[in-house]
Amino acid sequence: MSLLELTDVSKRYGSLVVADAVTLSVAAGEALGVLGPNGAGKTTLFNLVTGVTRVDGGRIAFEGADITALKPHERARLGVARSYQIPKPFVQMTVFENLLVGASFAAQDLSPRERTAHCAEVLDRTGLAPKANALAGSLNLLERKRLELARALAAKPRLLLLDEIAGGLTEAECHELVDAIKAVRASGVTIVWIEHVLHALMGVVDRVLVLNFGKVIAEGQPKAVMADPSVREIYLGIEAADDAAH
Repeated sequence: MSLLELTDVSKRYGSLVVADAVTLSVAAGEALGVLGPNGAGKTTLFNLVTGVTRVDGGRIAFEGADITALKPHERARLGVARSYQIPKPFVQMTVFENLLVGASFAAQDLSPRERTAHCAEVLDRTGLAPKANALAGSLNLLERKRLELARALAAKPRLLLLDEIAGGLTEAECHELVDAIKAVRASGVTIVWIEHVLHALMGVVDRVLVLNFGKVIAEGQPKAVMADPSVREIYLGIEAADDAAH
């Protein structure tokens, strides 16, 4: 059984179609990459899955149960968590306190002592333990990206949605973040990852889905998808043009 399943999910704003009968399935333990140009509907897809945006049509199921009508906090308590492209921590709270917020909200099966222990473990896994007592507002970009990941993990997700978490990082920082995400995946968390930094994404995912104008245009093994002429033309237009020039 799929952990996450979308069937003919649609969303539009007037004449603008941002999700065009999107159908996809994500197995438990899988890592799926989502690609597409700006405005393709990638973040909208996450908003639909988390319930921030309501669908106009179609069905969203989590572990076989229909969650289409559930509110965001109800989905979070089922085990759906996400990061945001632009980190927005509670800057006047410590790193540890930021994690406690997520754990207290979604991980309600834990006692206060268990939540504290869980957050400490997440800090270790994401390399933030030395910054536990630092104000979140004092962190650099890599540390804020790590905190964005850690806050999502504090909610004990079974499905983790990552939105361009590698953007803006140096090559070395990107490698560090990828290592942290690989460790999360190895722990059994299912991942769906939107990313423009292709080498980061390809080092983690099993499968890739490509969106354009809210519609799925390709899906499959990463190498096969990236070799698809339609994907190269739409998403990698510059590279395809360069190839034609040589």
